[in-house]
Order: sequence, then structure tokens, then C-alpha cells
Amino acid sequence: MNRIIWLLAVTMCLLCRTEAQQQTKNDSENWKLYSYASDGFAIVSPQLPLLTYQGEYTQYRVYWNEETDVVINVSFNRKPVDCSARNAWAKGLVGNVIRVITVSGHPALESTGNRNALQSGYTLDQCVDGRVYRFEAGWTLGNPKPPLIEKVLSSFKVASQRN
Repeated sequence: MNRIIWLLAVTMCLLCRTEAQQQTKNDSENWKLYSYASDGFAIVSPQLPLLTYQGEYTQYRVYWNEETDVVINVSFNRKPVDCSARNAWAKGLVGNVIRVITVSGHPALESTGNRNALQSGYTLDQCVDGRVYRFEAGWTLGNPKPPLIEKVLSSFKVASQRN
């Protein structure tokens, strides 16, 4: 009887491992480029981004996985912004949590910290062509930042001036 239980347990472990490997393979095979010319950007994601409007901002939920508690959003203001003035103002915010970096030739504010009580967070704000883009990601508190976040962020490209 113990041998049957042991065999069932081993079989279940192997099936679970195979399923997890298949899911990882499917995630890596389903990456697509999503381009939003009217919103001025393109991004790669394993999921179709979900569009929402929040006040003066447009937000795309680029990736969300409830099981791994990973979320990635890109949002931007719909009203034009003076990027020179904003970048000058933003330099005054630099401190322990915020730093200025250069992404694709444009300054950007990068910050890390807790997103909420349950998640670590990462944000990158960048003003390009009169629009402030905010890349925001969250993952389970205490875990390292998932490589998926860097893959999505590095794919983000601002397109030509939109209408």
C-alpha cells in the first residue's frame, strides 16, 4: 500500500513539473510586439495589453499573472507636457529611492521600493515628445525582481509624434 502511495506521489510531482515547464515554454513562445501609434509607443508582452482610462491618464495593463503576483503597467498623460521643464523639476527629486538614468537618449526617473503592503515595486517615468510615460511593475514582496519585467521594459519604444 505504501509503495502505491509513493508511486502516485512521484507521478503527481512529475506531472506538475511537466506542466510548469510547458507553461514556461508557452509564455516564452507567446511574446508579441504590440504597437499603439495613436498613443505613441510599442511594447513586447506575452499578453494582449488591457486599455483603461483613469482621469487624465491612459493606462495599459501590459502583463498580469495572479499566480505569480506579477503586474506590469504603462500609463501616460493625455495632455501635453513641457518635457524640459519637467525634467528640470524631476532632478530635484533625486535621492535614496529615485535616480535619474538615460533611456534611449532621454532622461528618466527610476525608483524602487514597496508598491503596497504585499508587493515590491519598480517605476520608470520618462517624458518624451510632450508626454510623460510611466512604466510600473510589481511582484511578491521579498522575491527578486522577475526577469520578465526587464524584458518588457527593454522592449518599450516611444514612436514618432502621435496625432
